[in-house]
Amino acid sequence: MNVANTAVLLQEYLQGVEFVIDTVSLDGQHKMAGCWNYMKGSVNGAAFVYFGMKLVDGANPVSQEVFAYVKQVLDALEIKNWCGHAEVMYHPLTGPCLVEVGSRPHGGEGIFIEGAR
Repeated sequence: MNVANTAVLLQEYLQGVEFVIDTVSLDGQHKMAGCWNYMKGSVNGAAFVYFGMKLVDGANPVSQEVFAYVKQVLDALEIKNWCGHAEVMYHPLTGPCLVEVGSRPHGGEGIFIEGAR
């Protein structure tokens, strides 16, 4: 197109385990409704293929650390009521780092059914 690039966008490469923390909040009090780990692997030369999710014990110390971080995110965004869905990468040396968050229920085409049972 014969146009010079004048800016570059960089995104940090996050290492670690990706958690999903589902929450429910009322008047700024946040409760964990579910804690999940993404199951990813290598397939056909692609390094990060998504296979599904595994329910994780919410009492696990790492789960609790990630949940404490998510509560700070919800507070910073002033999400005080409704459900929340946060994806967080966790590495033991660097701690939690937000991937995304939304004031919405868990989706995933039914992969949450394990938790509902």
